[in-house]
Amino acid sequence: MKNYPYTTKVTITEECFVTELDLERERVFRLGQNDRINGLPCASDNGCYLNGWYNPTLAGYYVHADAQHLV
Repeated sequence: MKNYPYTTKVTITEECFVTELDLERERVFRLGQNDRINGLPCASDNGCYLNGWYNPTLAGYYVHADAQHLV
């Protein structure tokens, strides 16, 4: 008996995890964003802070959009 291949769209829900370190990085990223938005000078050479300071409109950097509520 011959098999005939086909494709179909599948939607799944996947459980993912975020670490406390990633959450802290996102918090520092947001501090940099807030400083930039409020016209303050760059206050730190921390990489997470700088990423936020240079990307004031980016929704998130270290934490996926579905986990932003955990920050």
